[in-house]
Amino acid sequence: MKWWPSWRKTAPCNEQRWIVLDVESSGLDAKHDRLLAIAALAVGFGQGSPQICLGDSFEVLLRQEVSEVDKANILLHGIGIGAQREGITPRDGLAAFEQWIGSSPLIAFHAAFDQAMIQGALQRVLGHTLPNPWVDLAHVAEAVQPEAQ
Repeated sequence: MKWWPSWRKTAPCNEQRWIVLDVESSGLDAKHDRLLAIAALAVGFGQGSPQICLGDSFEVLLRQEVSEVDKANILLHGIGIGAQREGITPRDGLAAFEQWIGSSPLIAFHAAFDQAMIQGALQRVLGHTLPNPWVDLAHVAEAVQPEAQ
């Protein structure tokens, strides 16, 4: 099965657009492992409560030149070697992601890892990083539910 990028941007569903995202990577070492995929959706903040903007989402699988197979990692994220080889070029995928997010703040759980993976890939492929602010939901969860681990 060929992975095609799925990004689209509609008018924001509210005045202020934030992006909730997650990444898949070849491992947990942000300095040495590769960014495999990014999935994100917009959340609108404006009048009333936040609104998930289902029509404003992004998903991309970045093409990998894979020579080694890490079976445990493939089982974890479910992106097989064939799918990794058939993804979109990192240059096109990262450029599309950057255009799609615009100036929106970025939200992730344990955001430091997602930020390191995305910023590292952008720096290597496009020669720059994102200026967008990041919010870590892990810190929000600790504040809301301090007894939860």
